[in-house]
Amino acid sequence: IEVKVVVAARFEPRLDAAANARIEAARRAGYEAASPSRVRVTTAVGSGHLVQLGRPDLVVAAVRRLIDAARAG
Repeated sequence: IEVKVVVAARFEPRLDAAANARIEAARRAGYEAASPSRVRVTTAVGSGHLVQLGRPDLVVAAVRRLIDAARAG
């Protein structure tokens, strides 16, 4: 089964864009290492810590993809 991870975007204003990009890449790599080739990470731009409240559209879309995948077998 796939693992859908929906996370809020993080940006540390004290760091430059390159450093923030490296942090984001490391975070994604950490999620993907937990279950290689089964993790799909979606960054919820415009959301705070509670992604399900800030970007419910992304959470609903991720759940629908899981349901569709389960039905497809």
